[in-house]
Amino acid sequence: MNPAVNLKMFIEEAVQLELNVSSLYMLFHENFPDDRTFWWDLALEEKNHASIIRSAEMIAEAVEEFPVGIMPASQQELEKANAYIRSLIERFTQNPPLRSDAFNTAYKLEHSAGELHFQNYMNKTFGSSMEELFKKLNQEDKNHAIRIKTYMKKNGIEIK
Repeated sequence: MNPAVNLKMFIEEAVQLELNVSSLYMLFHENFPDDRTFWWDLALEEKNHASIIRSAEMIAEAVEEFPVGIMPASQQELEKANAYIRSLIERFTQNPPLRSDAFNTAYKLEHSAGELHFQNYMNKTFGSSMEELFKKLNQEDKNHAIRIKTYMKKNGIEIK
């Protein structure tokens, strides 16, 4: 298979991961009025992650360089994560979770390979100007797992 085609499919799966997480957080935004702003902010930041990955694809075409470290190691890992998140969205749409379950689900997702990989990539020191560009684009997004955990502690939500 053509490596460019594989990369394009890989990028699509990575973008979909960020959009799926955003959709899940929007579902939480709709179901938990007391935490509405918190979930809204995270959902928008996940959409921003998807945009950053899309930008990487467009810039890579122009300069023939792609910051491969921005994404997890395997497409299968991404596909599995996407299927799991879609199943959560379906389940929680039919039967909304308890507030504590929503937060614990999000906390675990942010510790998943795809999300951790993105955050670790954005926290490293870069050697190329392209990598620095992506870091600057993402500079306002904080580590979501830490933010979720901090919010949970502040609001008396048990971490399971």
